[in-house]
Amino acid sequence: MAKEVFNKLQQKYTAIELDERSDAEEIQLILGEMTGAKTVPRVFVKGECLGGGSDVKALYDSGKLVHYFDTP
Repeated sequence: MAKEVFNKLQQKYTAIELDERSDAEEIQLILGEMTGAKTVPRVFVKGECLGGGSDVKALYDSGKLVHYFDTP
């Protein structure tokens, strides 16, 4: 869902596919410490965690997501 939103906005992103990594469990633990949630995706824009896929879609649907790309 998050990738779809970024593609619609024509914003470049880096996706780290945990199911293709041997350290996926460790990454999820660190994400849990950083964001309070271990579920994926965890979407970060300019170092700020926006939440998961449904959070990003809600920001997109409300028109608020573009503001994260406008700020320096």
